[in-house]
Amino acid sequence: MPAPRKNYDNAVELYNGGMSCPKVAERCGIGTSAMYKILKRRGCEIRDPHRTENSICSVPGCGGPLKAHGLCSRHAGQFYKHGKVISAEKIKIPNGNRRCSVEGCDFKYRSNGYCQGHLGQFKKHGKIVASILAPRNGISKSRDGYVLILKPDHAASDRKGYVKRANLVWEENTGQVVIAPALVHHKNGVKDDDAFGNLEYFASDLEHQAAHHIMKGHKGFIPGGIM
Repeated sequence: MPAPRKNYDNAVELYNGGMSCPKVAERCGIGTSAMYKILKRRGCEIRDPHRTENSICSVPGCGGPLKAHGLCSRHAGQFYKHGKVISAEKIKIPNGNRRCSVEGCDFKYRSNGYCQGHLGQFKKHGKIVASILAPRNGISKSRDGYVLILKPDHAASDRKGYVKRANLVWEENTGQVVIAPALVHHKNGVKDDDAFGNLEYFASDLEHQAAHHIMKGHKGFIPGGIM
């Protein structure tokens, strides 16, 4: 006598109630593939087994697949780097618009949609605490001794919005904007002496090195050419 046919109505109720297909199949004593076929025949809407509530990123509005610590790979990367999630949404910066995304801030973009100053706020506080940044009187100094002036709208400003004061002095006196690979040389070797008479323009670093080579009284081969 053949075995009685099993009733899988209870399996449909369990699956529609949120239980995973492998768990339902285990309850019914059959394989997972067979259970998927049974559920489909009974008109069940099959869920993606990899996108349940317990397998997606816990950051509100993300919905990315789970990677670690309840986060997707992008937010887990933020957690590993900063110890917290600093940006819930991925901010896309259009080509040519490399400015901070904070309203009222015109500093150059650095990372995660923010300038250097606002990125620092996010890392420290987990949010923007001041939309307007204090620029330290607009004056700074590079590691190699050059005086820098805060001019985020200048064509030759760096990613933090600063321009070498020597370049600005040269531009004000000659009308010539110094844009890399061009550079301004300090004749006396003092990098914060930006008097116009102490400055000399070179179209490239190769020309700059060649001039140094001649001033030192050397002749012959120099990197990039022959004197």
